[in-house]
Amino acid sequence: MKRNLATRLAVYTILLAIVIGALVSTITIYVNYSRTVSQLENTASQLLELTLDSARSAVFQLDPELADNVLTGLMQYPLFVQVTLFDELGGELASISRPGRPSQPPLENLINVPVREFSYELPLDNNDSQSGRLVALVDIQQGLSGFYNQSILTASAQILMAVVLAIIIFLVVVYLVTTPLSQLAAKLAATHPGSESKLAVDSRHANDELGLLADSANKYLGAAYEYQQELEESGKRLQNILDNLREGVLLVDSDGRVVESNKAAEAMFAYDAEQFQGLYLPSLVQKAGYSDYGELLMDVSRHSQTGLRCQASRTNGSSFLVELSVSPFTAQRLDQTLWTIRDLSEQEEVERQRHELEEQLRQSQKMEAIGTLAGGIAHDFNNILAGINGFAELALVNEQQGKSTEKNINQILRASNKAAQLVQRILTFSRKQKENRQLFNLADVASESVDLVRQTIPASIEVNADLGDQAYPIFGDESMMHQVLMNLFTNAAGALKNEPGEIRLTMQVIASSQSSREARSSKSRVRIVVEDSGPGIPESILPRIFEPYFTTKEQGEGTGIGLAMVHSIINSHGGKIKAENSGRGARFVIDLPLYEGAALPISEKQQKQEVGVVGRAEQILLVEDNEMLAEMFPELLESLGYEVELARDGQEALDLYQANREKYDLVITDQTMPRMNGDKLIRAIFELDPEQPIILCTGYSDVVDRENVLAMGVKSFLNKPLTLDEIRQAIQEALAA
Repeated sequence: MKRNLATRLAVYTILLAIVIGALVSTITIYVNYSRTVSQLENTASQLLELTLDSARSAVFQLDPELADNVLTGLMQYPLFVQVTLFDELGGELASISRPGRPSQPPLENLINVPVREFSYELPLDNNDSQSGRLVALVDIQQGLSGFYNQSILTASAQILMAVVLAIIIFLVVVYLVTTPLSQLAAKLAATHPGSESKLAVDSRHANDELGLLADSANKYLGAAYEYQQELEESGKRLQNILDNLREGVLLVDSDGRVVESNKAAEAMFAYDAEQFQGLYLPSLVQKAGYSDYGELLMDVSRHSQTGLRCQASRTNGSSFLVELSVSPFTAQRLDQTLWTIRDLSEQEEVERQRHELEEQLRQSQKMEAIGTLAGGIAHDFNNILAGINGFAELALVNEQQGKSTEKNINQILRASNKAAQLVQRILTFSRKQKENRQLFNLADVASESVDLVRQTIPASIEVNADLGDQAYPIFGDESMMHQVLMNLFTNAAGALKNEPGEIRLTMQVIASSQSSREARSSKSRVRIVVEDSGPGIPESILPRIFEPYFTTKEQGEGTGIGLAMVHSIINSHGGKIKAENSGRGARFVIDLPLYEGAALPISEKQQKQEVGVVGRAEQILLVEDNEMLAEMFPELLESLGYEVELARDGQEALDLYQANREKYDLVITDQTMPRMNGDKLIRAIFELDPEQPIILCTGYSDVVDRENVLAMGVKSFLNKPLTLDEIRQAIQEALAA
């Protein structure tokens, strides 16, 4: 409870008055006491001196009666408590004493004055050697009783006067100071710090200290009002900034509960501000596997530089990708954290569209390269078909003449294999597929690219490759590397314009210790050089050679995206590419980082070994719609020792399988067929028996690829045309599994 200033002032003033009054009274009593004691001593001394002559006579005459009369006269005065008269021999001539001190008032008891002794020598006839002596004991206390009474009255009067004066001063101070000050304090307490109210005092205090105090208070109230206005404006600006941010902002307490949120966060999660209050933060990202706030805070803190990406949930249950970041937030001594949440769903869609566009550009560039090579492809196929037709006719003639046809048939097989390889390389290069980075040998890719380009460009252009005997392990996308090399080869062929010339490919390892500016890296790199004997690249366009849509070709001959795509692919694989002119034509130099990890996987060509195991009458359900293949495949499989049942489409095969699923040890199916394609047939069979061995064969399909088919559980994926060894090995592996 607060005490009133006036009350305290009254108490202090009265106490001070009492103390001052007591002090003044004490000083006054002391001075009067000293003076009274001195007067009493003088009085006693004078009385004794008046009796000296009588006392001397009594001593001289040795008259005890006279001596007793003298002493009795002195004892009439209350000051004397004992008087003794001694003769010249020191003998007691007379002595009178008063009984003990009567009881005294408290004040007299408090001030105890000791009894004083007065002694006078009484010489006889001016003879100092013979004298009597008068001794008196004087009690000053007996003479102070009146003094004590007067002192009490004096002290009381002085203290009373001090108290009265203090009360008067108190009333004046209350009237002039404490009452106006209390009123001013009450007004100040009732005034809000951020309001425009001002304090006012009575006119009599306008120019005194209270007026100055009111003016000072008004000054600070005005400053507080301005500060409050600025604070409110700053708060509004800050809230406006937070509400206009695209990122969601949440203030979270130490328990993981949301304290405040901005509009972006509320719109992002479809919560209103009230729903966000007290919401447990991990509940927003439960789909990402977070249920504990401490675990979430730790994971986000570990990703402080990049932010943690995870799936979040809206109120309707839909998921979307977010990026979380956190920073400490200290205010009012509270342990809180500030969370920033970015909605990446739009960015994710933009990234997806960008990847799709890049895939389309790459595919377009591939088609452009295929279009450039179309004439060479047609020329090579015509040569192959001419060889097949010629050796087939020779086989018929030799059979009619009774000669051996084995040589002719072997030549037909060799030509058909060459055609199959050409088709497979074109499909591999032109196939539209997602980026798939894995470990592969760049030398194999280069070898296949060289074989393809040799078959598709004019024979007047010689293609030479120096790949060395070592492997070049690269972690990347094999199809993209095909695309890079084929683009450089077709550009080189276009620069030669069907004139005799040479395209040369070389590969070598650049050790990490080499100080070449292009190869400077902590890892070893493989350097790929593609050069031609053409006219070279004009120096004026060299700086722009990798710009998108920049081309020197005539309209309809190219789009200008080929080299830009090459540059993009090499950069995405951590490499570098540059174009320059050599002494004999254009040269492109590529540096790619070599993989320094586990050994390269064994290639399919290395894995394929001739399998001598033949069938043991296992039942095979063959699904093939092509007339010629439907006639050839059963006979081929039966020659390997298997029993075959033929279905001409996927629906017929499914009906046969459903009728007697335990009959078939293996299913071999084509992909593209009437009524039901191969992939749908495979799914239907796996629903009936997930362990059923299946082999998928296809000439070409843009619906399925090797990765998808093997992921479904199919034992083998084969591309037509097939050799006897390929069929035999695939069947043996499928049945063994």
